Amino acid sequence: MSIKKTLSVATVTLLSASLLAAPVSAQSPQQAHNVGYIAPESISYGIISPFWSETSSAVASIHISNRNITSGMSVVAQNSATRISGTMFLERNVNGSWTRVQSWAVSGTGVLNASRTATASAGGTYRTRFVVTVGSERIERTSASQRA
Repeated sequence: MSIKKTLSVATVTLLSASLLAAPVSAQSPQQAHNVGYIAPESISYGIISPFWSETSSAVASIHISNRNITSGMSVVAQNSATRISGTMFLERNVNGSWTRVQSWAVSGTGVLNASRTATASAGGTYRTRFVVTVGSERIERTSASQRA
């Protein structure tokens, strides 16, 4: 076998082995015997925090009660003087695709909390989505879906 082919095979083998490697972490003796133990400080409670330089937080929400929909959003800038502006959308799932039901322009400085109401069709599945600019950052967030 040529040296070039041998190096290629070795490289593929090493890369494959590295993909199979499992992450490890140090545990106290009390934690070591608990199979599946997750340290409380490592739990993120389902929130994956993206890296933003001008935005502290951004959350979309939806609540439906008796066919009354409340779409909500909250965006907090790192700096209280930062301009926040964009659009909040109410969307409905129609045959597997999300379609716009309503949209609202939103804006604020430093903190933007907005909520708008609409009426749901019985049996429809809805979500809130927004796209805003926080300073120079484009932020897009989507709520969980909820059935009317």
